[in-house]
Amino acid sequence: MLNIFSSLVYIHSRGIVHRDIKLDNLVTIKNSNNILEIKVIDFGLSEIIDQEEDHMKRFAGSVIYVAPEVIDGDYVNKCDCWSTGVIMYQMLVGKLPFYDSDKDLLIK
Repeated sequence: MLNIFSSLVYIHSRGIVHRDIKLDNLVTIKNSNNILEIKVIDFGLSEIIDQEEDHMKRFAGSVIYVAPEVIDGDYVNKCDCWSTGVIMYQMLVGKLPFYDSDKDLLIK
């Protein structure tokens, strides 16, 4: 989790919001010391913002991992932290905190 949160601190400090943090967008690699690291990939839905407080309006991300404020259509870069929290929950508990096969019901 430290690798993921460190990645968010790095990209957020450069004005980038990923907006699609999910397990599918994480990869593992071994560094030069043969230590396993997690890297965040797939910046296809990312957004560049001027300031941390800049609000975004367009829905982006995977419904299972998306923050409630993204669904409401008014969010900041902290949406990535929510998605990372969903991943942490999934790793600790072994299931998603919110799930329904019906996407519309899941959004409600």
